Amino acid sequence: MSCLRLCASVSFMFRELPLLDRFAAARAAGFGGVEIQRLAEGDPDEMARAAREAGVAVVLVNVGSGDYVAGGHGLSGVPGQEEAFRQSLEFALGAAEILGARQVHIGPS
Repeated sequence: MSCLRLCASVSFMFRELPLLDRFAAARAAGFGGVEIQRLAEGDPDEMARAAREAGVAVVLVNVGSGDYVAGGHGLSGVPGQEEAFRQSLEFALGAAEILGARQVHIGPS
């Protein structure tokens, strides 16, 4: 079996802390990488700085999923949501570049 590496979700873990402090909390817990599932919670430039200062890599970011978390259908592959999805994808791709993330999760449809 190959070496398995795990990353922490700063969107769902360490929620007792402000977003930018979660990067250092992930590092303190032994994680070398993080994922950001809810990019809209913060500023990509500030998150990139927090990740650098904490010494963690941003491994993955998610494209916004619209109303999915509230029980809706989301954005990707949903008729009538093409423009909202395109905007969310463009934002995520720009954020991924700033954050150094090499993987982007499109999300539910």
